[in-house]
Amino acid sequence: MSLNKKSVHSPTSHRISTGTQTDVTSRPDEYDDVSLYDAVDPSPNDFFPYDDDPYNNEPYRDGPYEESPQQEQKQNEGASQPRVSAYGDTEHDIQTETIYLDVDEEKKTILTGARGPSLLAFRCYVYVLIFAQVSLASLQWMIVTYAWKPKLHHIERNMNVLLLFLAWLNLTLGFFGFRRLQFTFPLNWIIFGCIFESLTLAVMCFSLCELALTWHFVLAGISVLLIYTLLGLWVPKMLTADLWILIFVSITVLIVSIITLLSGLAMHVYVPLTLCLVIFGPWAMYMSQKLHTKKRPGFTTHQYLDAAAKVYINYAMTVGCIVMASHMSDYYLENDECKDKWFCDRRLLT
Repeated sequence: MSLNKKSVHSPTSHRISTGTQTDVTSRPDEYDDVSLYDAVDPSPNDFFPYDDDPYNNEPYRDGPYEESPQQEQKQNEGASQPRVSAYGDTEHDIQTETIYLDVDEEKKTILTGARGPSLLAFRCYVYVLIFAQVSLASLQWMIVTYAWKPKLHHIERNMNVLLLFLAWLNLTLGFFGFRRLQFTFPLNWIIFGCIFESLTLAVMCFSLCELALTWHFVLAGISVLLIYTLLGLWVPKMLTADLWILIFVSITVLIVSIITLLSGLAMHVYVPLTLCLVIFGPWAMYMSQKLHTKKRPGFTTHQYLDAAAKVYINYAMTVGCIVMASHMSDYYLENDECKDKWFCDRRLLT
């Protein structure tokens, strides 16, 4: 006998079954059985009549099972008696009740994790975030270098850089390592903004005493990001993306080295250029390939936040590292005659 209530038509209805059944062979939930965590190693020699399955009611058997004459007689007597159903009129008819509930669809926005089939929309959101981060960071660096010009001692500068770098490192590892932070709104946007600002301030404080973060390095970082992003859009069909990056880096480093030797390029220019060709340019190229060559059926919040944060980290690291490389090569490697020049006079070896 079955009882079914009238159903309410809804496109998002969920079916809930409230049927009850008494079954002597049903097993309890394994997470509710505390005895499962006890270390038990049954064997035929131990006085433990059950096997490894804690829900098996059959005794442990070492060989083929043979029934005794008493058991055969009990089975024959049970088979001759008429079977009585525990459920009333029939054996398999169970009382059930089906209820249809209307559940409203959750409204999602771009901030809280919208999904859509448009790949173009996903890339647009990524590039809008990248443009906003690069513009705000460059504007802060230019204001500090040319307008504000704060004065700090080296000890204060080093302490600020260390604290900001540790804060950025902890936020970045937490954001990329724990996906729950990327899904939770508005915590994901707060951490995203903190990652951006902490890295921007760390790069700014690193060259704050010398005020060396000039427009030349900012323009160089933007150029590297744009050029290698465009280069990452195309991958030869006969090569993989990683192999194409390695081949392209080898060719460009060889060409630039030959031009440097022939033209006498200064060391404070050559060292940052080599750093961009070997590390930061291929990094931007890899991020571009990951963004454009990977097929995505849709987009979510954590995906474009993750992609935009990684691209900006590449840009900020490029600017900060070429500033450091330029000053170190100017201080340790460059001659006094070439410190203010891009090209030096070649000297013949005698």
